Amino acid sequence: MTQGGGQFKSRGFGLIEVLLSGALAAILLATALPAWHDMLSRQRLKQLAQEVKDDLMLARSESRRLNSVVRVGFSSNELGTCYVLYRGPQGDC
Repeated sequence: MTQGGGQFKSRGFGLIEVLLSGALAAILLATALPAWHDMLSRQRLKQLAQEVKDDLMLARSESRRLNSVVRVGFSSNELGTCYVLYRGPQGDC
């Protein structure tokens, strides 16, 4: 469509503009994803460390309350790592 002196009236975005915008968005996303993943991993590690700390504090509190030994047993295998709080002889877990 032309107006007056042969100038075109622009309507919306052209194909090149859409492709360039998509490419720019893809580059930004590719740059941001590793940082986002690292941030999530660090947050998960902090959360797990806080859970272990809370459970150790619980073991100490229960030991004082019951006036007996409360043990923490850690175990690891190919499926993962876990721990348990228990009373009784060592290795009885």
